[in-house]
Amino acid sequence: MREDLHTELKREWKDEYLRNVAALANTEGGTIYVGVDDHGDIYGVDRVDHYLKVIPDKIQNVLGIVAIVDNHVKDGKDYLTIKVSPCPDTVLLEGRLYVKSGSTTRELRGAEMRNFLTTRGDLAWADESVDVEPEQLDTYAFRAFKKAAVSMGRLTQEESELPMADLLGKLNLMRNGKPTRAAMIMFSPDAEEVSAAAGIRICKEINGDIEFFDEIYGPMFLSVDRALDLIMTKYTVTPITYEGIIRVENYPYPKDAIREALINAIANADYGCTYPIKISVLPDRLIIQNPGSLPYGYTVEQIIKGRVSKPRNRGIAMVFRTAGMSEAFGRGFEKMSLPYKEQGVALPEYEALPQDFLAIFTNIVVAKGIVSRDMNGKEVTSGGGNEIPEGLTDKERLILEIISKGEFTTIQEVSDRLSISHASVERSLKSLVAKQLIERVGSKKIGSWRRL
Repeated sequence: MREDLHTELKREWKDEYLRNVAALANTEGGTIYVGVDDHGDIYGVDRVDHYLKVIPDKIQNVLGIVAIVDNHVKDGKDYLTIKVSPCPDTVLLEGRLYVKSGSTTRELRGAEMRNFLTTRGDLAWADESVDVEPEQLDTYAFRAFKKAAVSMGRLTQEESELPMADLLGKLNLMRNGKPTRAAMIMFSPDAEEVSAAAGIRICKEINGDIEFFDEIYGPMFLSVDRALDLIMTKYTVTPITYEGIIRVENYPYPKDAIREALINAIANADYGCTYPIKISVLPDRLIIQNPGSLPYGYTVEQIIKGRVSKPRNRGIAMVFRTAGMSEAFGRGFEKMSLPYKEQGVALPEYEALPQDFLAIFTNIVVAKGIVSRDMNGKEVTSGGGNEIPEGLTDKERLILEIISKGEFTTIQEVSDRLSISHASVERSLKSLVAKQLIERVGSKKIGSWRRL
């Protein structure tokens, strides 16, 4: 006999071993042997009748659960067994949470504790209510949600006109007559005031240095498309090729896969943390990192294969499903992998850290060596293509990339797209002209910018 996930060996009973009882109840149950030493040899117990009464009473009075305590005799020596069943409700000892990990009893704290409680069906941090009226969430973001849900047939027009409290209730976003934190995170323009994790930070990284970054705040329901648009327009380059006369845009990352990953990150983020979702765009890969690891006791393999579907924030997941933005629970990983299978490129990878979850996507353009080509199949080089020379400012480089892809419309639209001032765009254009990298074709009103 030896200690393992389901077995504890104790030479004598001490009240401190109530934490071992709680740990077994919180994990998979098991048996504590009292009067048995660490080697599995019978040591013996005195005052058997006393312990047969005291131990079950203490377990019930302190932990609120029932354990079966029995006496056994071997080689003329008494020993006790305390059989503990797994408990569906979380068992706390003086406000502390204990679990079994292998043969060890551990106390969970902070993010690990929140993760465990969410997994057990207890409320996630974002499921707690806030002191606001439901009508305060009748925002632009909520109206956009209703429009999408009706369009997808997930809500009828009649349902979309229900009072705010009723609608939020249908989405699991009400508790004790008040909206939850999750409701505020999804629809409030001031979501970051509810949680510091309610935001997205996008960084362009080269050789370990951050070249530039953007921060997205506001209602998280709208943040998916805002982040996706920035990734596809500002943070990546899309080579242009032709199939006959058909122009083909070769996106480095499949839009549907990245959208699904962003939705997963928002639905599963631990909003009790103090840092937002982070997207790192590197030359050969893109990493989406959300605070909050996997459900306690589960592996990445179980999640990927669809054996487990436990969104941390059920209300947030319900919003995305009702709006038609995400697959049925458990289908998201399949959706993220499919474009990579079709392209014959390495599938996305996933990594569970102690307090975070990472989704890592390969840059398909880099992996397949795709470059811009003209209609004759000739490679478009720096004389007329997408290669960006050294020595440019970040703003000049971004504007040159837009011009190279033929996506420059008006100065104002580019200003809005890059989140820089009108004057900054004009200065960058003048600098690029002076460096003989672009020229103006046609009149000032109806002309266009062309890469030299």
